[in-house]
Amino acid sequence: MSSSDNAKVLKAYAAGYTPVASWVTIYDAQKAKVIHGKTTFEITIALTRNKPQNRQRRAPRRRAPCHASSRSSCPTTQRP
Repeated sequence: MSSSDNAKVLKAYAAGYTPVASWVTIYDAQKAKVIHGKTTFEITIALTRNKPQNRQRRAPRRRAPCHASSRSSCPTTQRP
């Protein structure tokens, strides 16, 4: 039996949280049973909530004033 057979990596992820990976070995399970007398082995992986991104709002664009008598001749409304 190689040492990689004794350890497993557990990956946990959830929406809005940072993903986490944690190694667990067979020795952790043996410790729970032999020392603590437990018949089940619990693994707790704490997830950290992602911080919301601070997005800066852009200032609204100002259109150049159109002094034409008709809006269709205004350069900001003409189409190419």
